[in-house]
This record gives sequence, C-alpha cells and structure tokens, in this order.
Amino acid sequence: MTTTPGAGEEPVPGAPGWFPDPWGTEKLRWWDGRAWTPHFWPPAEPPAVPAPAGNGDATGRGYGLEAAASVPPPLAAERAGGHWARLAMLWAGPMQALNAIALAVQAGWYADHFDELSKGKTPKLTGAAASVAPITTYCSLGVLVASVIFLVWMYRAATVARLLGLPARRSPGVAVVSFLIPVLNFWWPYQSTLDMLPPNHPGRHVVGRWWAAWVAASLAVPLVYVTGYGPPWVRAVAGALAALLFLAAAAEARIVIATIEDAHSTIVEGATR
Repeated sequence: MTTTPGAGEEPVPGAPGWFPDPWGTEKLRWWDGRAWTPHFWPPAEPPAVPAPAGNGDATGRGYGLEAAASVPPPLAAERAGGHWARLAMLWAGPMQALNAIALAVQAGWYADHFDELSKGKTPKLTGAAASVAPITTYCSLGVLVASVIFLVWMYRAATVARLLGLPARRSPGVAVVSFLIPVLNFWWPYQSTLDMLPPNHPGRHVVGRWWAAWVAASLAVPLVYVTGYGPPWVRAVAGALAALLFLAAAAEARIVIATIEDAHSTIVEGATR
C-alpha cells in the first residue's frame, strides 16, 4: 500500500524531504538537502518521449545521458534554440537601430505628404527619403528572421519550464502568439517570460529591464514619425534615442536567454545530484 509522504513546512539544508512547492503548485516538491528538484508528490504520469532516430531510445540514453529524467530532451532543444537566438540578437539590434535612423530621415517626407497619404494616395519617395528606402527594407527582413528565431527559442523554453513544474499563466503556444496580439502584446509576453523562471529567482529583474527597453523602443518609432513636423535636429535626436533603445533591448534579450537557460539547467542538475 502506497502512503503519502509527510512534509514539513520549511526545507532544512542537508535534510532531504517533501515540502510544499515554493513555486505555487498544489503538490509537494522534493528537496534533496541542497536544492529543489523537479519531482512532485503525487507523481505525475511521465510524458511519452519518442526515441530519437538512430541515436537514442525513450529512456534518454543515446543523448549522452543516463536517463531522460536527468536532462529532458527538450532542454537540449532549448539550448540549441538559445544559441541561435543570441546570435540573432547580434544582428537584430543593429538592424533595428539602423532602421530607426532611416525612419528619422524619412519622417520629414512623410510629414510633408501626410495629406496625400491620408487620402489613400501613394506618392513616390524622393530625395533623402528615397535613398534610405532600401535600408528600411533590408533591415525589416533581417529583423523578421531574427524574430522568428527568437520565438522558436521562446516556445522551447516555455515548454521546458512547464515540464520542470514552473507555474505558467499561459501555454507555450499562447506565449509566442501573444507577441502578435495588439494591446495584449504590451504585457502578455513579459508575463510569459517571467513564468519561465521560479517566482523568487534573482534573474527576474533582467526580464523587466529587457521588456522596459523593448516597449520604450517600440513606442519611440511613432514618436520618430511625429518629429517629422519639427526641425531636423529633433528628428535626429528621436532617431538616435530609438536606435539606442533597440540596441539596449537586444543586449538585454541576450541576457534573458542565458538567464533562463541557466535557471532550467540548475533545476535539472539539482535533480541528478
């Protein structure tokens, strides 16, 4: 007959046992005496893990691991996605910055032709506005590619966080799609990213810095267009400000990716000690 293990109120260093999950689930989580593990009571049914083609089986052997419980296969996918996402931020930041400067150059032209544009007409770009048009096109394509790479990583990271028992307000799919939902995309992606870390994790402030920089940069773009009605130096300042914010957001995104990967690895390593 199986009995439910007893649990104290607070974990004690060096004394393993079952304790109330500090991350908000209604189950007990195993404290191994040094760190929290991903093991719950009552235990959940383990998900079926398909055998990798030609180099492993459902136990996790073949990935260089003794068991799938040591490092779930999705963690390897998250690491691979994080590697590419950090690389993508290296070009996304500069491209967004360059695009912001190009928009500042075009802002005056858009202000001068606002009446025609508001009537549905499409006047041909001329002068400096036309000369920077290829820059905005190529930068937009580069940022689109980087965004897709980042969202692939986010989906994988959110999936790993869920498998590790971290409470999440939304599913991995909704977390990714929320970037595309007007209005809600001002805070849902931020919340979903926070949910990839334990509630009291010290790296959560990094997520806040990243999101603050991203929202500020996004709001700076329409500001750049508005400055088209002002003197050129105002447009230059607005463009430079938007560029700096985009660079900061990309730099913080790289830190967020690394922070979440480290947190997930720490939880998994705690389970194998």
